Amino acid sequence: MSRLRVGVLALILAAATLPWVAGAQDSGRQISESQRRLQEIRAERQRLRRELQGIQGRVGSVSAEIRIIQQQQQMSAALLREIGAQLGQTERQIDSTTAEMILTQAELANKKEMLNRRLREIYKRGPLQSAQVLLSAHSFGDLLNRYKYLHLVARRDRQLVHEVGELARELELREVELRRSLADMQYLQNEREQENATLTNLRQDRTQTLTSLRTTQRRATSRLEALARDER
Repeated sequence: MSRLRVGVLALILAAATLPWVAGAQDSGRQISESQRRLQEIRAERQRLRRELQGIQGRVGSVSAEIRIIQQQQQMSAALLREIGAQLGQTERQIDSTTAEMILTQAELANKKEMLNRRLREIYKRGPLQSAQVLLSAHSFGDLLNRYKYLHLVARRDRQLVHEVGELARELELREVELRRSLADMQYLQNEREQENATLTNLRQDRTQTLTSLRTTQRRATSRLEALARDER
């Protein structure tokens, strides 16, 4: 009878302790799960911190690139304005030189015609007309004066033709030089415009990259804050 009571008591005691043991096991599993989750949170936070540091470095680098590009664009725009001003000035000089050259060429043609007409008047009839002009002098002094006059007039006309011709050639050379300078500046302007377009595209690309990085940065920061709340 005593043995029976002992057995019954043992069964009752075992039955009473079963829920406690099961609860203790569940609690242990929950603690382990919580610790595992906590470790995962901490690991993810560390990863996010490293990612944020990298993003911040790239944001700074891209921002610096954009500032440099903006400075280059400002210099390129200043060069374009200066080139535009020089182009306008050169075009005005070409117009002025061309107009002056046309007038000079007309004057040269007129001077040549005047010289030819005067020479024809003097030498049209050969030495006879010249002799008549000289023989019609009233005195030896008048004769010398007439001879000098004929000589000086012809020489002056030739000199005028020569001077006007030289001026016309100078104007032609100046026009050629101005047009060459204009072509060089137009080429330079085209280069600067292409450079400015390239810088604009590069700036847009870098700006898009910066926007994407900042979006990623905000997401990582929000996730990091959420993990910090979960860790508490």
